[in-house]
Amino acid sequence: MGSGNDVCRDQMCMSCPSLVLDMDGNGGTQNWTCGSVTQHCRNHKGQKVQISRAVGKKPIAPTLLHHCTNHEWVCKGQSKWVFLAEGKECGHVKDSCNVDVKLFDCAMKNDVCDSHKCKCTPTTFNQEYNCGTNSDGCGKNLAFGSNGGQCPGATDRCRSNKCCTPKTRKDFSASFQCGKESDGCGGWVQLNQAAASGFLTKKQASTNINWRTGHLGMEFTAAEDATIVSLARGLEVGQLLLKQKSFVSVWDVDSKADLGRVEIGPLADIKNGYAWAKLPTPAAIQKGKKYRVVMHVWRNMKDKYTQSYNYNMEVNSQFGSFGGMVDSSKSVGYPEASVRTRQGYGIVNFDVLENGGCGAGLWTCHTNHSCTKKVIKGFQVVSGPCKIDGACVTSSTFGKSRYNHYERCEIKTPSEGTMKVVKYATEYGYDYLTIDSKSYVRSQPPNMALSGSKTIKWQSDGSVTRDGFKLCVAGAAAPAPAPAPAPAPRNEQGGLTLVGEEEAEQEDTQLSESELAELSDEEQQHARSKYQEKLEEAAAAAAVEKELGEMEVRAKAGLDLSPEEESETDAGSLDTHDSESEFPDLTSGSF
Repeated sequence: MGSGNDVCRDQMCMSCPSLVLDMDGNGGTQNWTCGSVTQHCRNHKGQKVQISRAVGKKPIAPTLLHHCTNHEWVCKGQSKWVFLAEGKECGHVKDSCNVDVKLFDCAMKNDVCDSHKCKCTPTTFNQEYNCGTNSDGCGKNLAFGSNGGQCPGATDRCRSNKCCTPKTRKDFSASFQCGKESDGCGGWVQLNQAAASGFLTKKQASTNINWRTGHLGMEFTAAEDATIVSLARGLEVGQLLLKQKSFVSVWDVDSKADLGRVEIGPLADIKNGYAWAKLPTPAAIQKGKKYRVVMHVWRNMKDKYTQSYNYNMEVNSQFGSFGGMVDSSKSVGYPEASVRTRQGYGIVNFDVLENGGCGAGLWTCHTNHSCTKKVIKGFQVVSGPCKIDGACVTSSTFGKSRYNHYERCEIKTPSEGTMKVVKYATEYGYDYLTIDSKSYVRSQPPNMALSGSKTIKWQSDGSVTRDGFKLCVAGAAAPAPAPAPAPAPRNEQGGLTLVGEEEAEQEDTQLSESELAELSDEEQQHARSKYQEKLEEAAAAAAVEKELGEMEVRAKAGLDLSPEEESETDAGSLDTHDSESEFPDLTSGSF
């Protein structure tokens, strides 16, 4: 090396310019403790080479653990991984730079860190444990008892790792009529004199869907405080049993709490088109609150279900009102979804014990498990112009003249006896009674055995009126007359006929040209407009049903539907009718 500016790099001498350090402020290179600058030097062949030259007050690292960071020497000690390789698992140690290093946490629940080693002592359990499983705290799961953690009895329950045989109805006094008592194993024994009744009274129809995934069922609003004791799945049309197991659960809409669930499969009890199973613990529902009952579904499950529209939701209205279908894509947790009215009838069901198990009607369950019943005699007109006539109730002017336009009545029935229809002469499709959520727009209501007070609603619109209705409790009036033969779609005078597929059950239904002439011009126009609306509604409904039918055929053939088609089947048919009754049969041109 010839001069003071020569530098040795890669075993070659380099001739470099003089090293001039920057003295500009505290950040100048002359104030660095360590660092480097770049220079262009020449090798012995005269070639230019770029090299890095160390500068600073202490250009050489004090130890191998020191690194120049921001022009200062910083000591970087060993990481916890280095100590783990040395066999130190847990606790704290000092590194070579005298910095405290936190090592790993021990993995097991019962681990204790001793001399940087994780040492685990397994948990010891009560020798009386004979069911269930539990972790020993050191990574091993223990099953108690001689049956792999299972209790030997078919009805036994495992509570706190001890088998418990729950009490049954036979363990309590036969005189107990209602209420409930603890079964000694965390559940309840229902002490009811009356059997539970299902909410939905008809089974599902058109079961051809099985492509959804998540939870599917219904929402309802409770009409009284009651207890749900069993849940059900609707059977596929033509099937006597289920083909697969699936869980059905009941949820509180406000709190989104799971109130109970039960698995229902091929071995379930069958009743009225549904497969039933009792909840492990009955679920209490409160008047006015909304609840959801749903079943777990998955694509291509063996049991098919419905998504058809239903315009005649027949329910036990004393339990609640049907809100519509819940179709949630969530398979876990609360079935979050909007409610689709007029869909979902019959997919699931539930049954209810009323009044603590005393039965339907005005029963009271007392703390001593006895039942007493209050009897309501006679009809009551809660609101509107309808009239009480002895043991009967009638429309406002029955027996004197035709009822008025835009009448609205709410009526309470007696709590027992048989309610019979003496006469039911109303404008077909527009003036009708609603009982138990069913609107009798096509036919007169049937005779009904009363086990509690029912709510009846009457309404008329603004055009055609007739003689009206008369309902009586058995023994208070003559039985209803035999239905008249069905009239032809057009009468002899050429008038329009107010009949449908159940014409024989509706009295005095022909609207002749002479009767039309008795109406004002406005009423005649109203009547004719309604006739045209019916024709348009029927045509729209028929078109949608045809399109849905074609999709159903494709689904049965194993062809996947496009997202647009699945969305269309979700939307269903047009919701253009104000009443929850079925669409009238308009194919014959009736009015």
